[in-house]
Amino acid sequence: MSLLALRKERKRHKPIFVVKEAHHGGRVKWRWRAARGIHSTVRQVHHGKPAMPTPGYGSPKAVYGLHPSGMESVLVHNAAELLRLDTARQGVLLSSTLGLKKRLELLRLAVENKVRLLNGRDPQQELDRLTASFTVRKKAKQERQTDQQKKQAEKEKKAQEKKKKAGEKKVKGPGPEEKIEEVNQEALQLEEAQREEKELAEKVLIKPQ
Repeated sequence: MSLLALRKERKRHKPIFVVKEAHHGGRVKWRWRAARGIHSTVRQVHHGKPAMPTPGYGSPKAVYGLHPSGMESVLVHNAAELLRLDTARQGVLLSSTLGLKKRLELLRLAVENKVRLLNGRDPQQELDRLTASFTVRKKAKQERQTDQQKKQAEKEKKAQEKKKKAGEKKVKGPGPEEKIEEVNQEALQLEEAQREEKELAEKVLIKPQ
């Protein structure tokens, strides 16, 4: 039996080590804390009590920290770290903090250099999936930008039309003061015409003898 298979078999029988009161529900967090009480039955390893960690539960030292595939997992954040890997015995764990563009770049490098991806699907499948997602996001972004540009153009057009109408109003009609002046002038002209007609009528009626 290989060491990896032995580790897998041992882990199958390995209990979950938790603090002894963890079964009480929400009162105690699901975590490991060593039992330290003087009369603790867990510390004294009484029968029927939760197990304590012992060397017998351990895995072979030769396979400590190895991926189930047998490869050493290396956390990668950039292209330089990925290119330093030994592809024969090391695999890639892509950092969860990577953005979509950086992840696509690293996946392309992994496919080109035949590096194994340990925290995901096959690099080529993952690359195809993320490329499709990136294309959809890019298209949606372009559509949003186009809509914004259209709205901005319509807004500017309405502002220009409003400005144009305001200019036409100024050219077309005089203001209130100018209108009053015109009415006064017309009234004066009418009075002058009536006075002239009256004088002419008096001259006609009063003829010299």
